[in-house]
Amino acid sequence: MPPEILGFPLHVEAFYNLPLSGSKFTSYGLSLVFRPQIYRFDLACKLGVEWANLKFSQFTQASASPDPNDPRSVFYNFPQNWELDMGWNFYKIELAAYF
Repeated sequence: MPPEILGFPLHVEAFYNLPLSGSKFTSYGLSLVFRPQIYRFDLACKLGVEWANLKFSQFTQASASPDPNDPRSVFYNFPQNWELDMGWNFYKIELAAYF
């Protein structure tokens, strides 16, 4: 028998998603799930919080060609390092009915 809060059975759900390849999108979260049992079906209310993070970087070699019609133009060849680091927080309520 699961523990109860205010007479409703309760369980905890947790997850962690880790990417295997590609962009570095990770997410993890925690939820409290209330599941009152009613004759022939169950109801559920899931209260949770989730964190997500997307991070990747890319190194490119950028170049600018000189203008052949402009004697003052110079050829530039320089490296560029691009980095993206974003994060989100989600608060959620989910309702479900199981038959």
